[in-house]
Amino acid sequence: MAKRQIRLTFPDDQIVKMIARLMAEGDNLKLGGRRIKMLLEDKVERPLNRWIFQRTPPPGSAVGVFADAEGQTCHFERIE
Repeated sequence: MAKRQIRLTFPDDQIVKMIARLMAEGDNLKLGGRRIKMLLEDKVERPLNRWIFQRTPPPGSAVGVFADAEGQTCHFERIE
């Protein structure tokens, strides 16, 4: 996020818990770190890129990264 000078904040361990829970499903553990990277890209990075593109937060903004109540997807909020 350095290009846009956006600071990401993870107010609690929701994202870590979400990824850990998803890793425990199926054969994800067999793929190890490679699967963690894929989950982070699918669940956090791509949705974050879409959110930034749609909302265009100003440079220097802080964006909170949160997991939804079911721990399946992420949502983002601009933090003042």
